[in-house]
Amino acid sequence: MKKFPQQISLAIIVLACLLGLTACNSKKENSPQNFDRRGLLENVANNLISPAFDSLHSEATALQAATQNFVNAPSLGTLEALQTQWIQTYTTWQSANMYNFEFLIEPNTLDKSLFEEIGAFPVDSALIEQYISQGDYSFANFNRDTRGFLAMDYLLFRTDGNQQAIVDAFTNDNKRGLYLKAVADHLLAKIEQSRNRWLEAKASFIANDGTDAGSSLTLLFNQFNLGYERIKNFKLGIPLGKRAPQTSPAPMYVEAYYSGISLDMIRANMKAIENIWRGVGADGQDGLGFQDYLLAVPGGKELSDNTEAQLSIIYQKLDALDRQTRLSTLIDTQYQAVEALHNEMLKHTRYFKSDMSSLLGLYITYDSGDGD
Repeated sequence: MKKFPQQISLAIIVLACLLGLTACNSKKENSPQNFDRRGLLENVANNLISPAFDSLHSEATALQAATQNFVNAPSLGTLEALQTQWIQTYTTWQSANMYNFEFLIEPNTLDKSLFEEIGAFPVDSALIEQYISQGDYSFANFNRDTRGFLAMDYLLFRTDGNQQAIVDAFTNDNKRGLYLKAVADHLLAKIEQSRNRWLEAKASFIANDGTDAGSSLTLLFNQFNLGYERIKNFKLGIPLGKRAPQTSPAPMYVEAYYSGISLDMIRANMKAIENIWRGVGADGQDGLGFQDYLLAVPGGKELSDNTEAQLSIIYQKLDALDRQTRLSTLIDTQYQAVEALHNEMLKHTRYFKSDMSSLLGLYITYDSGDGD
């Protein structure tokens, strides 16, 4: 009689183990380990990153040529052509500015990421004017807010839209044209450098298909999130006065302040980030992305649905803003409407960042410093 309870206990243990094995096998079948991670990396590398760098390089080459034409012969015609090309190139930049992988930085140099080298804003207009007056076009300094796309934004546009005043400024000061030309040359050189290093590293990027902190998937996940947080924190948060130690709005700190295309650039950047999540390539074809990865794991469907719903709300708030009005003006005149967009982006951070990191077992290797 004393052995009978032991036999029952043994049977229960065996049964529990069998059930546990079944559960473990079931979980394994739906785990991230069985998802085609290499397929995701191939899609992103071939259909998103490579086309983004190729298009950016092509547009930046055209921008350099348009800059040379304007500097050689400042006129309303050459200025308008250059402004149009700058807007086209800068819009293309919105699809490439998330790919700031450290392996793209030229070794043994003082270079930073491509975003830091050519995408820093707001610009320091006073320092730009100082360098122009000194005839210093070397960029042998750490003042990255005096060059790149947004330095051209300052030099080529005026918030009052007076194009003739811009033409006159370049006609009357040869140093101004030399500085502008140096900015365009530097911009193209940095893009070309990153594109070439990407082509060299592309095969290794695809092959590194694990999920550890140094894996390509983790690197992509972090750059994807950093791209989103730049919109939330820098394109919206700082101009709204939301970042410590700010005590009031700073509308002059919006992206592309002088050209006034801030809202268009936010939309273009958001769409590019969303395309990484969906796996939608430059040709519009839907391939493997983070959303597909989520759908392959337990709980992923709910997170995917929540992400879809919140993205829809973000676009609704963005569409509610008048794109014909400068974002800097809207912050002054319709603060609550712009704040509503920022609030919805804050709510969405958890879906792209912490929740997805947890479900997919990916590491967050940066500190955004905003407390989410």
